[in-house]
Amino acid sequence: RSRKRHKNRSSFVAFVAIELYRQEPLVELRLYKNVAFAVISLAVLLNSMCGWGSGFLQTILLQRLLDYTPAQAGFVILPGALGMACTTLLAGRLSDKLDRRYVVLFGLGMFIVTSYWFSFLTLDKPMSWVLWMTVWRYISMGFLFTPMNTAALAALPPEKMRMGSGLITIMQQGIGGTISIAGLTTILQQRAAYHATVL
Repeated sequence: RSRKRHKNRSSFVAFVAIELYRQEPLVELRLYKNVAFAVISLAVLLNSMCGWGSGFLQTILLQRLLDYTPAQAGFVILPGALGMACTTLLAGRLSDKLDRRYVVLFGLGMFIVTSYWFSFLTLDKPMSWVLWMTVWRYISMGFLFTPMNTAALAALPPEKMRMGSGLITIMQQGIGGTISIAGLTTILQQRAAYHATVL
């Protein structure tokens, strides 16, 4: 395992070094020298980790602890996904008329409140409780993605927008989900092993 980890780290370092020094890199990592783009990318990454991680834990809660079928778990998430689709369009229009920071702060505030709301969830709560919490959490995420993506691309010159859009998508859909789900899976396994030894 240690040799494999060392090999992976060496490959990653070599990839970064090659991409930084090539005149026409496959992945334009030099875009992160733009402070505004780098900060927004980090915010997108953290928000994506929270979204993917909470969705992963919610799926385990619904199917393992509340004994929902996969179809029932999907029906719980479906209204939230529809709400997020509508909110994304609304957030885009609001971002054109208002300062994007206000839209993002509103979305972050709503996401914090709904995440705190989840802390009161117990096995005795009805399905409607879980459904409405999911709806509001997804709606809050809709207010975050569009303004942050727009702000990130606005910080780049026009010829770099395509690469910037790709990097934001990788942060949002790839790296954020991978890190959060892998990390939470490891934590769950460790806690399950600990409680098994205690019991």
